[in-house]
Amino acid sequence: MASKLPLLLLSLLSVLKVSEAAEAPCICSASSCSCSYRSLTSVPQDLPTTITDLYLEGLGKLEYFWLNNNVINDIQAGTFSPTQQLRSLRLDGNKLRKLRPNMFTGLRNLQQLRLDNNEINGIQGGTFNPTSNLRNLYLYHNYLATLRSEMFEGMGNLQILWLNSNEINDIQAGTFTPTQQLVTLRLDRNKLTKLISNMFTGLGNLQNLWLNSSDINDIEAGTFSPTPQLTTLYLHRNRLKLIKADIFSNLLHLKTFHVSYNNIETFPTEVLWTIPPLTSLELQNNRMMTLPRAAYDKLSSISDVNIDNNPWRCDCEIVPFRLKMNGSNSFENQITCSHPHNLNGQRLKDISPEEMTSDCEEPTILRFERDGNKTLVHGDTFYLVCEASGVPAPDITVILISGVHATVESGGRVTMQINGTVSMANVTAEAGTGLHVCIAASFVGSTSTTLSEDVPLKEPMAVTMAPVTAPPHIVRFEVNEAITILVHWETLQLVCEASGIPTPDVTFILPSGRNATVTSDGRVTVDVNGTMVVRDVTAEDAGLYVCIAASPVGATFATLFVDVQQKESTTVTLAPVTSNLTMTGTSSKPESISYHKSRSAPTTSRPILSESLRPKPPKSGAILSLPVFIGYVCGSIVTLLIATIILTIWYKKKTQNAPSDPNPQVVYSNTTASVTISGQDQTRYTQTQSGSLKGDNTHVSGSNTYEDIDSSTEKM
Repeated sequence: MASKLPLLLLSLLSVLKVSEAAEAPCICSASSCSCSYRSLTSVPQDLPTTITDLYLEGLGKLEYFWLNNNVINDIQAGTFSPTQQLRSLRLDGNKLRKLRPNMFTGLRNLQQLRLDNNEINGIQGGTFNPTSNLRNLYLYHNYLATLRSEMFEGMGNLQILWLNSNEINDIQAGTFTPTQQLVTLRLDRNKLTKLISNMFTGLGNLQNLWLNSSDINDIEAGTFSPTPQLTTLYLHRNRLKLIKADIFSNLLHLKTFHVSYNNIETFPTEVLWTIPPLTSLELQNNRMMTLPRAAYDKLSSISDVNIDNNPWRCDCEIVPFRLKMNGSNSFENQITCSHPHNLNGQRLKDISPEEMTSDCEEPTILRFERDGNKTLVHGDTFYLVCEASGVPAPDITVILISGVHATVESGGRVTMQINGTVSMANVTAEAGTGLHVCIAASFVGSTSTTLSEDVPLKEPMAVTMAPVTAPPHIVRFEVNEAITILVHWETLQLVCEASGIPTPDVTFILPSGRNATVTSDGRVTVDVNGTMVVRDVTAEDAGLYVCIAASPVGATFATLFVDVQQKESTTVTLAPVTSNLTMTGTSSKPESISYHKSRSAPTTSRPILSESLRPKPPKSGAILSLPVFIGYVCGSIVTLLIATIILTIWYKKKTQNAPSDPNPQVVYSNTTASVTISGQDQTRYTQTQSGSLKGDNTHVSGSNTYEDIDSSTEKM
């Protein structure tokens, strides 16, 4: 299929890699060139620069196709259908504006697609569905403003996505859910101002994230919780003032953290304590003025540190940090004083601690108390607050009743925040009666105070919620479609509708004693809605049915009587006796052969009323409703009358002589011990001496009905 690509400068096409065939020229006119089926290995360099159309049929082996730096503003449907082996496609540096679902049809093997440096401002849902094997997608330097979830549908194998240098100011929830294999994501140089907690949902495998050079001034707690595998995070050149610890609680693999060129005023001590040791930390060009003593140990554990170009205040506050400096770490050379005026421009490492102690103040404990006075229960969290002041800010240590020392470096069940708040999770009796001690210390001095605590601690109440229950109740138990008398081989449907909390299980007991539940199969099945279906009913299915509804709360039951009768049929079916004939002596008269109307298979016995056809009385102890009882009595009377009539007819026919000219003829030969039934369109049966009955598969038709015809013996 021919594909048209509007091009102005085809000489900028770079590589057309097909096969090792010899190069052949294209056929060109003033405005177009056809390079189809020319066995090209590269784009000819002498094509006219005036052409606007290019035909590319017959390029089924093409793997690399570069169309970058042209003026392409549209791609028609099916353009790339002939190039299904394409692995790399460059369309960067063109004039594309909208991406549609049919643009990339046929590129199922494409692995790299460059669409950067266009004018793209919209991507329709399903655009990338044909490129399900795409690994790298470059969309930087375009005009995208909002990212939506349908934009990246069908990109389950994408690993690298560059969206930097767009106009993105909103990333909707679920945008990256289709790209769960993404490893690298660039969102830098956009217009994001706030990062929210659901922005990166679906990026469980993301390792590298660029968010630098935007206008980000706030990050919600839990924003990076969906990215536990993150190792590299770039947040430099934004407008952040504070890095909160709860932002990075799930980043257990973070190694590179760059937040330079922001407005950070406080060294992120708590953040650095919540994540494993970094390999690279950049905090240069912020507004930090001092460093706590604990920062030295943390910075020493990082191989690549940059804290240069901050307005460091070289006063008593930074002395504890200065006292730990020994010249062994490169970051010691990056701290140049901005204040006070007399130390401006000097490196901290070159200033003696004594020169910076003029404004020092001894520690003072402002308050030491339990946060909250509620009665604690085993398993609660216990809080103590020790607030202290001093210059420099003193280090606080709290010694609990149990003897546990809590500092800002503590972890586990007992932790302390920078502000001196101690939390003990899963409190037990150890937080009860006794003394807690708070110590505030700095190089200037130390002070301490105690807190006598008799914490009310009680065992948790065993609260048992009584579940809302209701005993089972059978709402209705009836035959579907209000039929109480069925005919052989029909289908019986019983509905037992039950209610209760919890929902009761329904069990049916058939007249045969068989149980039927939702797990039953075969001829008898039960639906979850309480409908039992009995297929191909026979006389054995007549009788009393019981429905039982049971649950852990209780059980109840209901009964229903169903009668099954034989239905008269207008079709005459010959029913030969298939059992062996019994011969006594040399009698020449055979056993009589029975013919009767039947809806189904021929009968094998005389029409004597069977016990199975009689209605079965209800079981002892069963409770029947009045209508059911009346129906049962009437049915029994009718059944007895019918049985009497049948027996009378049978007896009369038994004693009368055989017809002189039966049709069909029945001939019995004593010599060969065979029975032959002959007639037009009839079934012929022959019984050998062994008693077997044979017949040919003919059919008896006619309107005559035969009941209990005794055939006389005719000698052949």
